[in-house]
Amino acid sequence: MPRLIIDGYQIEVPKGTKVIEAAERLGHRYHVGVTATASGFYGAQGRPIPQLPIRYPDLAKDMASQLVMNFEMEASALLVLASLARCRAGVVCAVYANRTTGEFISGDQKDAAEAACVETGLEGLLVLADMDRQKREAGTDRWRPSLWQHTV
Repeated sequence: MPRLIIDGYQIEVPKGTKVIEAAERLGHRYHVGVTATASGFYGAQGRPIPQLPIRYPDLAKDMASQLVMNFEMEASALLVLASLARCRAGVVCAVYANRTTGEFISGDQKDAAEAACVETGLEGLLVLADMDRQKREAGTDRWRPSLWQHTV
């Protein structure tokens, strides 16, 4: 099983976890954690807006204490709509900034992060298709790790 380190704790996740498996296959770095979906880029994520006070100045720090590793603005809508449509969905986010240090990536690093997200998402679809095929061949409606056959 792939091993992950989250906030200093090592965990193992089932090898069939689609996005993790995709990142492993492609050799992309990844972190697994909680994402917070915000309604906007600035104030909703605790960023300053000129002439407006920040309502929750410690938002990023407070969220980090709850193991939130990422802020973004679209994932919850995508996942809710997919659920309502009875579709499977996942989210792969690129890391552009470290809120604790204030460091940002740009240029080639940003392009590489975006490309890795796209590649990982597409590979995740191949993993999902492979798992669906394994379910059909086993005559079951649920995939389980004992069905795993790495064929893609």
